[in-house]
Amino acid sequence: MKVLGHIPDAFEGRLAEAFVPGFSMIAHAEELAKHSENFSDDDAQRFARLAKSNDTWLSPTLTVWQWITAQTRSLDVIGSSPNLKYVHPLIRGRWLEDNGYNNPASPPSARRIAIFERMKVFNNKLVAAFKAEGVPLVAGTDTLTSGVVAGFSLHDELELLAAAGLSAEEVLASATRLPAVWLGVDTDRGTIEPGKRADLLLLDENPLASVANTRKIAGVVTNGRWSSRSTLDTTMADLARRNTASAAQFDWRRVLIGVGSKAAKRSQQYLEVSMFDATTIVAWTALVFVLAITPGPDTVLVASHAARGGLRPGLLALLGIQLGGIWFACLFSFGLLSLLTAVPALFLTIKVAGAAYLAWLGFSMIVHAVRTPSSDIKTARPRLLDNALLQGLLTNVLNPKVALFYVAALPQFVPQSENGPLLGGVLILIHYSIGGTWLTCVALSVVKARAISWNKALLRWVEGAIGIVFVAVAGRLALASR
Repeated sequence: MKVLGHIPDAFEGRLAEAFVPGFSMIAHAEELAKHSENFSDDDAQRFARLAKSNDTWLSPTLTVWQWITAQTRSLDVIGSSPNLKYVHPLIRGRWLEDNGYNNPASPPSARRIAIFERMKVFNNKLVAAFKAEGVPLVAGTDTLTSGVVAGFSLHDELELLAAAGLSAEEVLASATRLPAVWLGVDTDRGTIEPGKRADLLLLDENPLASVANTRKIAGVVTNGRWSSRSTLDTTMADLARRNTASAAQFDWRRVLIGVGSKAAKRSQQYLEVSMFDATTIVAWTALVFVLAITPGPDTVLVASHAARGGLRPGLLALLGIQLGGIWFACLFSFGLLSLLTAVPALFLTIKVAGAAYLAWLGFSMIVHAVRTPSSDIKTARPRLLDNALLQGLLTNVLNPKVALFYVAALPQFVPQSENGPLLGGVLILIHYSIGGTWLTCVALSVVKARAISWNKALLRWVEGAIGIVFVAVAGRLALASR
């Protein structure tokens, strides 16, 4: 499965370990810049080679760092933006009244501003180095970071990519064809061809002559429907008018500051939770659904118990797995899950224990399948399979790869606030709820198949095969790294 995201700070000093199979795109050039001590050309080239060797693409989002760097000097750059009228007044108020990059109560130091400026220059070096290595670059903006306005920021990004060394054709591909290729949907979008989706821009001037010409839009076709320039202007003017009309209703100072410190804190928490909206939940649900239906130790364990003992043992194994989910949710909520990446000895201990347990479980099943006559296979149940609940629990809590997934993935879905760990715990429970539903279906299906067509000899082979799978999973876990 492809994964796009940041590079956790846990990889400081050992960046190469972050480039694991499946890490297919880095979001933001600064995720690499923060791992460079001197922002040198050599570092840029080294990072590009690491990405090339792992087939990891880069979305530089140069525009977001331009905005971050500019506002550390002065918030006037945001206040004077002609595009600010298209931003919801509550978001606009937060950018200006509660800016995390330039807070009057704790203004950025001259040293921090200087570092940000050097990172901005280094980001351009990264673009040039990645281009030289042949690593695909994809346009992105990190919209809604303070100052970054949807739509307009993409045009800014395209021009910044051109200034960093990409040709006009490469810049256009970064925002059209290449994203479709990375997503695996290039058969029906990403280029203008018969039979592909009718989503495109009609420009007044050739963008190959200048990327800035992408701003000269004559009209837009969306789902085959034409919107002229005058229609687009009317829509944008209406948006600006609605934002202006609702400014008093969504005044940031009144909402957050003018209601007293305790109420302000509750309002802040409400706003943070509101970021944890339906879109976030849908995105997380889609991700974990794919993980849930991907065969792994949990699927094998539930299927093995259902095959050997029927529905009750299968559901007991599932209950143990769910208890493991509650364990991980609690660890994340209390901020303890990241210890696995911070303490190498702890990771190694849990990894070895988990691999040993799975190997023991697998070998025991293989021995039982080999030594037990087919005539006794349904009645001669190995003792190790009697405690299905405990096995479900242990195969989860002794698998550090589960914890590593949450440490890497959850920060992309929860706000960085005092409520973040709690919301992360909720997402973990959603994951296990979806997984539990899927595994229930697996158990029911296995029991149904067992009742219809499984004979004693087949059960013996199935038990041996499942044992081999457990041994293989144990070997893979033993070789896992942080």
